[in-house]
Amino acid sequence: NKYDALTAAIIAGLMWGLWHLPLSFVPRAEDYYNRPFWGLMLTTMLVGIILAWFYANTKGSIFAAMLGHAMFNWSNWVFPALKSDSAALILFGLYFIVVVYVIWQFGRKNLTKV
Repeated sequence: NKYDALTAAIIAGLMWGLWHLPLSFVPRAEDYYNRPFWGLMLTTMLVGIILAWFYANTKGSIFAAMLGHAMFNWSNWVFPALKSDSAALILFGLYFIVVVYVIWQFGRKNLTKV
């Protein structure tokens, strides 16, 4: 493999951010509209690492990553307060802490202890 799991997850997360970028210009896309570009890119990168960790620790289950993605999306609908700017910063901080923990505990090579 050309990249370790962490590097691949970062690259995929950045590409995922670019995929979601057009939503920043759609007023009805409340989760993205008028949000800073850097925030979108960093958040998708962090969430991408978390989803890669789900994938790696479920023996390559795409379903686990899909369920994780749905969970992140669903949380915004269930808890509308998460759509505020201050909540977005708090969530970003939580994602960052989770990613640091995952890398520290599982390592960047595979994001798993196996």
